[in-house]
Amino acid sequence: MKVAIRNLAAWDFRMRQTLRRATLRGGWLKEYMGVFPDAITIVLFNKRQVMGWAFCAPMDKTIYLQMFVNLRYRGNHLGTKLVEEALRRFPSITLAEWDPTTRRLFRKLRERYPGRIRIYSYTWARENRQFQQLRALRTQTTNGSMA
Repeated sequence: MKVAIRNLAAWDFRMRQTLRRATLRGGWLKEYMGVFPDAITIVLFNKRQVMGWAFCAPMDKTIYLQMFVNLRYRGNHLGTKLVEEALRRFPSITLAEWDPTTRRLFRKLRERYPGRIRIYSYTWARENRQFQQLRALRTQTTNGSMA
């Protein structure tokens, strides 16, 4: 497995499109991509494809880590690898749990790295002011009203 780390904007157009497709339908990752083009991305490759990737979005002095692991590779500790790679670069991160699998994984990682991982519920996030602001930023970016 190869690990590549760079700003989203540093990837060529084809790779950015590949990453955009490698997201959960209706997830926040696509929203973040549009608002934070210079955010750090961590991508795990095998010889032929993206196995998983993480997007480290800076917002209000917090790094919100969003990730996606290809269904074919789930259960192989790739989520753990993505979080650990992010923790090598940032003092702390915030993760969104959205199902029992992410809940177990993220809480286990929070115990392993005390004080460095904050977890919130994705369902709560839909109502959170910060995420409403993110949607507004995305709308402004899409409409061309941001410089």
